[in-house]
Amino acid sequence: MKITIIVILTLLFSCTLPPVDKRLQEKEDNLNGFYQELLKSKPPQNSAIILLQNSKCSSCKLETLEDLLKMLQKSNKPKTVILNTYDSSLVEKINKSPNHTIIIDSTNQLTAYGLNYSVDFFFLTEAGKLKTFYEIKYDNLPKIDSCLQAK
Repeated sequence: MKITIIVILTLLFSCTLPPVDKRLQEKEDNLNGFYQELLKSKPPQNSAIILLQNSKCSSCKLETLEDLLKMLQKSNKPKTVILNTYDSSLVEKINKSPNHTIIIDSTNQLTAYGLNYSVDFFFLTEAGKLKTFYEIKYDNLPKIDSCLQAK
């Protein structure tokens, strides 16, 4: 009888709980820690967060970055662009985008919160949770554009 109850409960919980994407949860935890420490707030809701590692090789990803910036300029979705170092020409281009915020990580907090990657990332938040993320690379630009254009 006990075994039957355990089996039924196991099946019930395994069928009703959504699977946890550990990578998504890790990135959400990292973003939450970064925002709480640096800005004393939570990440923006229903928004795009673009993390650009602009102190690393920019020339090798210039075309992809230019395409991304064009997408940002035509999107009204709220967006936050996090740069790991100040770059006046990049800031000037980002400033052409509507409904944006720029954060410069001048105190190197990205590293402290596990967000200092060798690649750039696009994060999409909805209802206070991280919904999805993509590495910013040429193959992912159509998916990123779709997220930026969605209401």
